[in-house]
Amino acid sequence: GLPWDNELISFFAGMFLLVGIPIILIRWVFKQPLSLYGLGLPPRHRWRLAVQTFLFVTLVSLPFFWFGSRIGAMRDLYPLYRSFDNTGQFILYELSYLPFFIAIEFIFRGYLLFGLAGVQDSEAHDTGISGPFYFGRYALLIQMLSYTAWHLGKPALELWGTLVWGLTAGATAYTIRSIWPIVLSHWLLNVFIDALIWQSL
Repeated sequence: GLPWDNELISFFAGMFLLVGIPIILIRWVFKQPLSLYGLGLPPRHRWRLAVQTFLFVTLVSLPFFWFGSRIGAMRDLYPLYRSFDNTGQFILYELSYLPFFIAIEFIFRGYLLFGLAGVQDSEAHDTGISGPFYFGRYALLIQMLSYTAWHLGKPALELWGTLVWGLTAGATAYTIRSIWPIVLSHWLLNVFIDALIWQSL
C-alpha cells in the first residue's frame, strides 16, 4: 500500500460520509437536483465571474499561505504526511488529498449553505427566503461559524483565517451557485503550503 494509507482512508471516508450520503439524501429523499446544493457547474452567464473570483481569491490568499508556511505551529501540523521519498510521491499524495477538500467545501459551502439558504427560491425572490426554515443570505454566517468551530484546536493563524475564508468561500459559492471554483482554490492553496513546508524540512 501507499505510505500514507491512514491519511488516504480518512480522505475517502470523509468523501463518502460528507458527500456520498448527502447526495443520496438529495437525490432519493429530497428528490432535488444536485445543482441546487452547489455540485453543478456555474450557470453559463456566471462562468466569467466564477473564473475571475477563483483567480482573485487564490492570488490574494497566496501571501497569507506563504506566511503560514513560516509559522512553527503550521509547520508542525502540515503536511499531514511528510515522509516522502521523492517529488513523485509528494504529487501523488497531494492528488489523493483532493477528496478531502471536496468533502469539506461541499458539507459547508454546499449542503449546509444552500440547504439553509433555500437558494432555489432566491432567483425568484429577492430576499431568498421562501419559508420559516430558510435563512437566505444569513446562511453565509451560519456556515462560516460552523466551519470555524470545526477548526477549534488548530493553530491560531489557521483558526482566525477560517473566519475570512468561510465568508469569502461561502459568498463565492452562493453567488456563482457552485462549489467547484472554491474546491480548486482551497486545494491548490494547501498544495502550495505543503510544498513550501516539505521543501524546507
